[in-house]
Amino acid sequence: MPFQKVTFLKICDLAKSKLSKPDSEEVANDVLVALTQSIAGGKYPDLCDKNSLWFLILKITQNRVIVFTRREKAKKRIPAESIESSD
Repeated sequence: MPFQKVTFLKICDLAKSKLSKPDSEEVANDVLVALTQSIAGGKYPDLCDKNSLWFLILKITQNRVIVFTRREKAKKRIPAESIESSD
């Protein structure tokens, strides 16, 4: 199985402990996009082995789950009209 698919599935598993399956897949996709863009942009020059990579993936996933959860809670508190009119 390709590395990206394995990584996606592992990120989904991490996120599923806090989110539903569709939400965990959204977070996993977001993590992979952010990670590849950051690495390509030279943000993590000291990333030297797979253990460092997995630690970074874990941290990014944890942060994205927190952000996703906060955003979803805010959507439930604020009526949709208020969100649309503030844009």
